[in-house]
Amino acid sequence: MNKIVIGIGVVLIIAGLFSQFYMFTETDTKNILGYRETDTDIKKPYQAFALPVLLLGVVLVGIGAFLKR
Repeated sequence: MNKIVIGIGVVLIIAGLFSQFYMFTETDTKNILGYRETDTDIKKPYQAFALPVLLLGVVLVGIGAFLKR
């Protein structure tokens, strides 16, 4: 078992989970002739990286379990 490769894999899994669930909102308010309109956008900027980073982390944990030091 190679603890360094497993540790790197665990860090990548945590980074992948963070990138999957990280989000923020932007609120845009418009005032047209006394009518107030509010638009809320949910932004997920790192979601495209989530699956590849998670898979790489899982692969590294699997490889690290079988590698000898």
